[in-house]
Amino acid sequence: DGTQHNILLKVAVAQQIGEFVQDNQLMSVFQDGLSGELPRLPGRGLVFFQIVGLPGETLKGIEANCQFIETYRPEHISLYFLSLSSSTILFQTQITNPSSFPDEKKLVEWWKHYLHFFNQLGYQHYEISNFSLPGYESQHNNHYWERDPYLGLGVNASSYQPEKRWTNEPC
Repeated sequence: DGTQHNILLKVAVAQQIGEFVQDNQLMSVFQDGLSGELPRLPGRGLVFFQIVGLPGETLKGIEANCQFIETYRPEHISLYFLSLSSSTILFQTQITNPSSFPDEKKLVEWWKHYLHFFNQLGYQHYEISNFSLPGYESQHNNHYWERDPYLGLGVNASSYQPEKRWTNEPC
């Protein structure tokens, strides 16, 4: 069926971008999910991450993702545009087969499609790429946004004190 095809496509894409994915592990997670048993973190809910702009992506796939979101109602969604590093297989694919990637016009269209869809379902858009149901906003970046002081330890770590920001030197 179309859902299983979309899952298999995601497995192939995950393998293509160099993520270690066992087909049977991913299929098991989604089969559990399709039977209504998606795991939710206590007090945090379900989080959905989506990268827009992968090769072979279509509006039909975007709509399938939206259907998944509508069905399972994750409390938090992070929606990112694909960003390629020159050391990845996908970067090389983009050089040798640029037509396999969606163009900028499609990316903007799909972003607007997601924005409208998320708004219809009651998700709040915050930060750049995050959406959540009320009360499920991510808290991990709040101290940065509120300009709270922090100390970064380690190579190339950054720190901030009121009126001063610095980064440790790389080795």
